[in-house]
Amino acid sequence: MQVVTQFKCTNLVHLNIVVPALYLLSEPSTSKQARSKALRLAKEGENITHTMERQRYIVRLSGEERQELEVIVKKGKGGAHNIRNAQILLHSDENGERLTVEAIAKLLQR
Repeated sequence: MQVVTQFKCTNLVHLNIVVPALYLLSEPSTSKQARSKALRLAKEGENITHTMERQRYIVRLSGEERQELEVIVKKGKGGAHNIRNAQILLHSDENGERLTVEAIAKLLQR
């Protein structure tokens, strides 16, 4: 029911969106921007999978927040979990070098 409510149509067969992606895109936590982008791409003929729309939150760091996170990463103190989270936030920043979820995962696998 949530899918029909969010997409305002009952027949989505004409779009190339796999069912798990539809459910992810229809969740209330998914931004309208992500939903619109997926619909636009699907209408253009691109296949939309559940892995494409995992990025649900827009990260916009202030200069001060960015500096604080860079210090955590450079010093390497605070535990591996905190360092990894700092790296993810830095690479997700809309005001910086925003990477895709897949690109961040590859980068951090090293």
